[in-house]
Amino acid sequence: MTPSLQVAAALTLAVGIGAGPACNEQRPPAAHHPPELTSPLWAHDLLPSERYLFTFAKPPDSWPVCTLWSGDALAGSPWAVMERLPLILKADDFGSALNIEGTRFLTAVTRRQGVAALGIVTASLPETPAVLDTYRRLAAAGFELWFHGHTHAMDKGRTEFFGASLDDQRRSFVAGTRRGALRLGVTFETFGAPGNMLDDNTREAIRAAPALALWLFGPPAAPILTLPRQADVETRPGLIGAPETGLAAIELAIRQGARVLVLQVHPRSHDDGSAARLEEILDRLQQAHPYYLTTPTAWRRFQENAARVRVTKLADTQYLVDLSLAAAPLYLALDPDGPLPIGVEPTAIDAAACAATPAP
Repeated sequence: MTPSLQVAAALTLAVGIGAGPACNEQRPPAAHHPPELTSPLWAHDLLPSERYLFTFAKPPDSWPVCTLWSGDALAGSPWAVMERLPLILKADDFGSALNIEGTRFLTAVTRRQGVAALGIVTASLPETPAVLDTYRRLAAAGFELWFHGHTHAMDKGRTEFFGASLDDQRRSFVAGTRRGALRLGVTFETFGAPGNMLDDNTREAIRAAPALALWLFGPPAAPILTLPRQADVETRPGLIGAPETGLAAIELAIRQGARVLVLQVHPRSHDDGSAARLEEILDRLQQAHPYYLTTPTAWRRFQENAARVRVTKLADTQYLVDLSLAAAPLYLALDPDGPLPIGVEPTAIDAAACAATPAP
């Protein structure tokens, strides 16, 4: 089953199971039928330990035969679309049954051949099999389920990870990651604090969950990799601001050198206007700065894997993409308006016969 069909199945399963409101919403659930999902981009999964031969109908570029790209993976290769901006939608406050707004967000992401990062508040995970199966299906389709706290407690300036003792914070990490494993069957690899509020205790307490490898909006000198907050599209949790304001913030971050962008959203609280403004931002950004929607763990693994991927131009219309040393799959999503291969097939060919010339 393709990722789009897996998500469609998950969203269909979510209809009519008593979708609860996000955060403090009091709206009752209602039936929601996602539109048919489409796949606007050409996509292909490349597996580690394999080599693939890409064939084009005509030369897609003027680089010399035997040009080699490596070290920074595909950066600098003639397929500029493969260098698109990685965009991560940090979607907070999931875990309970999907409501209409959450389902609408997931559908919008999937229509753009993308995935998102869903922050799971683990204490809100029910025992209802249908709800848990929905989240498992989303995870299987490539959406990342990340740890967004166990209780999401926020009271009078104190939160689960701000102002709480070191022992209490450790207990939250242990209880939450254990609940995720037991109910969802996932090992959380990414963390983001409720309200992005944390203190010095959090830097130490996170060690109680050794599988966590990336911290969204983490502090300086964190013990694991962090991704910074560089631009906002919400003016407050659940309210998407004017598209021009959000796009200006994104443009500034890109001009300042952002190589990956994380946008925080609370889609379970988005009304119709916020949902429409978010889609407008995504569509206009794609026109100005082509991007692909990914997840923190997928991005992290690609960075770790990047130096092991080699691309060699074997002939005017043929490229060898070599993942024989790679440790993780490579997911390619190409713009249909650009040069597209007419064939992609596993091959035993290597670049040894080609006196590879490093790219300038």
